[in-house]
Amino acid sequence: MRIKLLLFFLVFIFNLLAEDLVEKNPSKQEIKIDLAYLFVPYLKAEYEYLLSEESSCGTVGLLNLGSNANLELQILGFWRWYFNEEFVSGTFIECHVGVTCSEKKNKHNYTMLGAGVALGYKFVTPKGVILDIFAGLGRSIGDVQEQFYPRLGLCLGKRF
Repeated sequence: MRIKLLLFFLVFIFNLLAEDLVEKNPSKQEIKIDLAYLFVPYLKAEYEYLLSEESSCGTVGLLNLGSNANLELQILGFWRWYFNEEFVSGTFIECHVGVTCSEKKNKHNYTMLGAGVALGYKFVTPKGVILDIFAGLGRSIGDVQEQFYPRLGLCLGKRF
């Protein structure tokens, strides 16, 4: 009888601890697409990993799907710091570093390295649907024609 009672208490305590662990460790990954790029022949997707309650890091990929524009490919890495009490949502500041591969009209390819900052806001529903709105500016490093570049986004995604 004592063994059964001990097993019952152990299972009960384990269940309480497991529920507490699930509440403290919510979903930590997000995948998003930029809605603004749905109307032009580009694909822009983001992946974000939530590091703590107030910071995250991620990567962005922008790919030309047939536009006549110069930009062929862009890859950015970013880190975000969130100011709100909620878990990785609300107002944030972002620092990013990226590489852009472009082609000029005279068929001369070039690669550009840049760094910048952005300010934005992230809405998260209880079901994990995300809407990111942000704007920022980056500066190209090296001797390139485009010294500054925008960092703009209206992203829709899911936290999992």
